[in-house]
Amino acid sequence: MTPAELIYFSVIALTLFSIILLIAFIFRKRKKSVLAITILLVISYISYIAYYPTLKIKTHAERYIQLETYL
Repeated sequence: MTPAELIYFSVIALTLFSIILLIAFIFRKRKKSVLAITILLVISYISYIAYYPTLKIKTHAERYIQLETYL
């Protein structure tokens, strides 16, 4: 992972953390709802990090095909 990607994932993580804090503040009385939303967001973030290399490879392959047809 390049430093640019680490910064990208860090910014996403900080944004996600602030969203979780906002949701926890809004739903103070409903702890189960906050926990469920938090778990869903964290699992989504981890899944995106796991899928990112595959996404990068697919994008590169598509761009290569487009370039090849252009040339």
